[in-house]
Amino acid sequence: MLDQTCNALWTDFQIQTGADPHLERVTFRRWMCRRSFTHLFPPPILDPIQFESLERDTLQILKIIRSIPERFYGGDIQRWLDFLLIRGDEAALLLRLQTPRFQMMATQFVRPDFILTVDGPKLVEMNVSTPIGGMHTSGPYQEAFARSEYSKYLARLGIKLESPDLAAIWTKAFQDVARKCAGNRAPVLFAATANPTDRFTGRQTFMNMASNAGFAVLSGPFRELEIDDSGVSIEGERIDAIFTMFTWSELRRHVPLNLVSQLAELDEKGLVDFIAPPGSALFDNKANLELLSSNIYDSNFTSDERGLLDKYIPRTFRLDVGSRSRALASQDALVLKPTSECAGRGVIVGRHCNRDTWLNAIEAASQSKQLHVCQETIPPLLPITVTDGAQSNAYFMSLGPMVFGSRHAGTYVRQAPDRGIIPILNQSVGAEAGIAFVKADTPSLSHQSHQS
Repeated sequence: MLDQTCNALWTDFQIQTGADPHLERVTFRRWMCRRSFTHLFPPPILDPIQFESLERDTLQILKIIRSIPERFYGGDIQRWLDFLLIRGDEAALLLRLQTPRFQMMATQFVRPDFILTVDGPKLVEMNVSTPIGGMHTSGPYQEAFARSEYSKYLARLGIKLESPDLAAIWTKAFQDVARKCAGNRAPVLFAATANPTDRFTGRQTFMNMASNAGFAVLSGPFRELEIDDSGVSIEGERIDAIFTMFTWSELRRHVPLNLVSQLAELDEKGLVDFIAPPGSALFDNKANLELLSSNIYDSNFTSDERGLLDKYIPRTFRLDVGSRSRALASQDALVLKPTSECAGRGVIVGRHCNRDTWLNAIEAASQSKQLHVCQETIPPLLPITVTDGAQSNAYFMSLGPMVFGSRHAGTYVRQAPDRGIIPILNQSVGAEAGIAFVKADTPSLSHQSHQS
């Protein structure tokens, strides 16, 4: 997947210029606005032909995921909720949000996670929500890379790199679901967090992006919104659009469900743009990977679709009474995951824990109100070598092609050192993050690019 010739230029850069790789990396990270995160440098350069194929397959897999309600359940959302074991008030809320407008918004912002293995990229989860990881990294990362001496070195060699203009693609996807406001003033957008203590770290980047899209931007906790029959406001300021900067798991912990229902009703009346109600939780749920990977459901796919899914998605099954013995017997071949968590929370790799830990984890997951899945361990991960002077270090890498609307908006990359185990490739547990590039002379599916 990586362009070996282009990535080897990092070593040539050090030899030709005498650059100190540590200093180059430190300087680059100082330019990044989210200094609490560790950003990888140099950026990976992807093989354009291979990545164009991955882009195309990503869009096809997303098309299949969007078709789940009709393809499997004939539009009967209650049957889907039953499969996902979502019940009670949460099920009632998600069922209430199945209007055509909310269904369309549910998959407007998506990022699959592909881990690079010796057998090619493997899709281990599909992130479907408004606060897509990487959305706040792309623009600043591109700008910081353009300032770097390494970027200038590549330019002197006549090598130009591209990555989609995420801000422009996000703006188009946002405007496709946001209705215009009356009058001549700039519409007011409220970026809402769920946890009152969470002032999201990408705030300034997001506010700049939304401001450039023509909005006056405010941000704060969801609970601070003032709601009445005429609309939504905060401290007397009328809100035209709400953008949810939190996931379903955060909403369940911090936001009253009746508040979500009130905002959905106001959206339906045209009094506010609620982007997006948590209907994305149905598509984001990892239990859907059982639908896509199990041969039980082969009749729901064409032979080409089945081949595509088998190429990328490891076998996945829900952990329940019927599958518990399978999970216990196959510890070394499985990874245990909660279905509605993110940032690597609750993930246990069977081969990297002792028997008692696995038994206790399966027992606890079986008794939990939160549905869990077991996913077959992917093939050996592909080591990515980065050479700094006389020292070479191996990393494992994941690629996250972001899709806004139906357009590729850039590729979020995370990497962690090869320590002989399967790592959880998430920034929250120490992975380095950044954005991938391809050579500019190769057309991408987005047809919009940022050149360094």
